[in-house]
Amino acid sequence: MGKTVGTLQLLIGCCKTTSESDGRQNDTDDRSNLPAPPPHQLKEYDDISELPAPPPHELKQYGYKELAAATGYFSGDCLLGEGGFGQVYEATLDGEKVAIKKLKIIKLENKLEESEFLTCVNHPNIVKMIGLCKEGSNRVLVLEFVPNKTLTYHLHDEKNKTLDWPTRMKIALESANGLLYLHQDCKIIDRDMKADNILLDNNFNAKVADFSLSNFFSDTDKVSHITSLFRGTNG
Repeated sequence: MGKTVGTLQLLIGCCKTTSESDGRQNDTDDRSNLPAPPPHQLKEYDDISELPAPPPHELKQYGYKELAAATGYFSGDCLLGEGGFGQVYEATLDGEKVAIKKLKIIKLENKLEESEFLTCVNHPNIVKMIGLCKEGSNRVLVLEFVPNKTLTYHLHDEKNKTLDWPTRMKIALESANGLLYLHQDCKIIDRDMKADNILLDNNFNAKVADFSLSNFFSDTDKVSHITSLFRGTNG
């Protein structure tokens, strides 16, 4: 419970302070087209994990040529953003708008296979993995498209202060719920939690994204897992 409270305090801090963008989303677009947050009433939560998560889902396997064609062969015109682990492109597959992430590298600890890792993550406050491509050295993920940009984008909106306090608390609670699911159900520790990695839909529902810097642990591992590799963001 103490770790849950600490996570919630961190997320509330993200809502109150600013953070530098990592370039994963294009935050220079016209903000006038973005919806204003709906009015919210704060709900009392005895346990932010009280709602059950959906069961694991089967991922669709895609061919590399199909994903390349959907993004204009990974054209800059389709580029949404770029981070340390790869580029994210906007595309349409089977009539549905998706985000396609072309990974530079995949490094999953504890010998966890990519497909097993992705299938186990299924929660309304986590960006959904729809499918993947594994051809040769190519690793490409097909992800749920979240249209309303990042929490950082809205916190930095100097023209229109759209995020009122109830909305910020809602985002913090939902993000903490997603992180708790990753930690307890999937045994994943997100080591790079920041406002840049929280995406918002048109109803300002929060979805945790880009937890590629996570670490995996088994039931026999200590929660205070220590690794020699650097994790997180400078600053």
